[in-house]
This record gives sequence, structure tokens and C-alpha cells, in this order.
Amino acid sequence: MKPLSILPVLLSAIIISGCSCKKEPPLPSPAIGNKFSCKVNGQDWIATDIQGGFYYSSIENKYWVYIYASKGNESIDIYFNPPFQTGIKQLNKNTQTWFYAVSPKDYGNFAKSINGYRSDWITDSLHIGSINVLSIDDIGKTLKCSFSFTAFNSQTNDVINITNGYLEKSN
Repeated sequence: MKPLSILPVLLSAIIISGCSCKKEPPLPSPAIGNKFSCKVNGQDWIATDIQGGFYYSSIENKYWVYIYASKGNESIDIYFNPPFQTGIKQLNKNTQTWFYAVSPKDYGNFAKSINGYRSDWITDSLHIGSINVLSIDDIGKTLKCSFSFTAFNSQTNDVINITNGYLEKSN
């Protein structure tokens, strides 16, 4: 075989091998979006609307985090007070939701509205839970956490279990 007859074969192989390389797409930025999902009594629950975030009251000179997530006629509230740091926050105190209390303690709440009537299931000293704050930035207003809790409805004596909860919120 003549040395020049190999040249076209070699050039073709180089061109073909260069064309078959794929460049990896860039990784997405680690930005936090608005996500809220959990299981309610074992059933998947994914919020269609997420509101709230970090709040400050100059009257009370108080900060807090309040997240309100809804899906149809159901909603879940997560509320907690400072310190704003990573780690576990217990939901184990008798309290009312922020709507009824001036300075509520940390809580988890599930609500359902039927025919204009709202029923609430809230954590208390017997029906407890926790929030695992994975990351929090009270200056940049971002939050990532997992959560689970058992909540009690004092009107119906019914219990609801919220498990496998995860939320991301930025405001």
C-alpha cells in the first residue's frame, strides 16, 4: 500500500471521530425555586401555589418565617421563629396559627375548606413534628427544608399525618 493512499483514510477517521464527540451541557445554577411537596396520610401532595417567606414586624420587633402552600381546597402552613440556622426545629408546642395568634410558636398546619367552612389540623404538645432546615439565608431570603408532622383537629378529634415534606422558597 502506498503511503499517500493511507492519508485519505486517516483524515476521514479523524474527521468522523471529531464529529462524534458531544459537548456536555452546562450544569444548571444552584438557584432555589419555589417547591413544596409532601405526603398527606400517605397520598402525594404537590402545591400548585406557594406564598410567604421571611417576615418582620416593626411593631413587635420580631422576625419569622411563614410558608403557605395550597392545592385546590387544601393548604399547608409552616411557621417558625428565629434563630434562623440549619438544623432541626421541633413542632411540639400548643399554639394557634398566625391568623389567630399575635406571636405563635413554631407549628405545622393542614387546612381543608368545604362549602366555605375551613377545618384546621395543627401540631401541639401531643401531635408533634419537625422541620429540618437544610439551608437558610435571611438576607437573600432563601430557604430549603424537609419536614414532617402529625396534626390534630380539635373539632373532629381527627389526626392527619404529613410525611416526606420538602420545600424550597425564595422571596
